[in-house]
Amino acid sequence: MRKNSILIALIVSGLLACEGKKDELTPYIQTLQGLESHSQQLMRYQVYLTTEGMTSQAHDVEQVMQTLLDELEKVELEDKRLRALHNAKKRALKAAMRKLVEPDFPTFVPNAQKSIGRVEEEFTKIYGNLELMWQRADKTEPFPLKWEAK
Repeated sequence: MRKNSILIALIVSGLLACEGKKDELTPYIQTLQGLESHSQQLMRYQVYLTTEGMTSQAHDVEQVMQTLLDELEKVELEDKRLRALHNAKKRALKAAMRKLVEPDFPTFVPNAQKSIGRVEEEFTKIYGNLELMWQRADKTEPFPLKWEAK
């Protein structure tokens, strides 16, 4: 009877090993889609910061970045490539936030513009890499993430 138990355990473990790696890309992309409202808000702030009389509407840019960072901190990934891209997103946000000053400082507008620009630049690169991974995974749906005003 013991030999049968061992044989069954070997077969089950062999079948599990044959299943391959689980797909982390699709759920990760779906998670990022759920966070797009924060990116959209930063895009709107970029417009506000370049429009005379509307700059005060971007006063909480740091809070929006912090909220996005907090949400990204909750994500756990096993795939090392996805994790590297994810960590790059977090580093980009942290670096951008370090450059921000208080909204009542005279340099708030140019600093906020540069910070959002840095996030835009890094997120665009990261989305490009994610799109390549998406294509290599033979996903039939179009890649859903882009950094652009809607």
